[in-house]
Amino acid sequence: YNGKYYCDHKYFYGPFGDQCEKCSGGGKHCPDGSVVYPDPDNDCKYPDCPCAKDKKKCPDGTIVERDPDDECNFEPCCCPKDQPYCKYGDAKCCPDGEWSCPYNGKYYCDHKYFYGPFGDQCEKCSGGGKHCPDGSVVYPDPDNDCKYPDCPCAKDKKKCPDGTIVERDPDDECNFEPCCCPKDQPYCKYGDAKCCPDGEWSCPYNGKYYC
Repeated sequence: YNGKYYCDHKYFYGPFGDQCEKCSGGGKHCPDGSVVYPDPDNDCKYPDCPCAKDKKKCPDGTIVERDPDDECNFEPCCCPKDQPYCKYGDAKCCPDGEWSCPYNGKYYCDHKYFYGPFGDQCEKCSGGGKHCPDGSVVYPDPDNDCKYPDCPCAKDKKKCPDGTIVERDPDDECNFEPCCCPKDQPYCKYGDAKCCPDGEWSCPYNGKYYC
């Protein structure tokens, strides 16, 4: 007023504040129960609601979640490795984990025509678990041509003659690690004594050692 500013019932010369960046809109309730608010850094537009936290089990047993980059639809399941033969074109993997052959150039998935995105062929191996002697279970490795990995060694241990404890060696077919032999190496008439894995010395007989 007359070149001056009247603030809080008196003339005021500064310092002055700035315009609020906060948006005027209230919160928007999302289907998952959360609330989103206008974004002052994006012209006060509401951000996308987060996807629901539910999950879906695919036919091959894998679990998929909702994809925020695909309108919160479930991520597509993979399809079995045995891709079917189609008379007119290649089969495509529907999001529900089932193969579909084209019909008039279109694919029918989950009782409706579907244009993508399609899933991939499963990398998971079809073989079940193999029970190991120690009670554990190993499964086919998709990164190794679906071969079964080696079973882990049993957890039992062995006490050597000198009192030391040795375990099974996974790099030696799960045999026990060799024990050491006493320092007093015996004299052998025909050659040098060798230390057997059980911690006992052995003298050669016809060039062979008996352990």
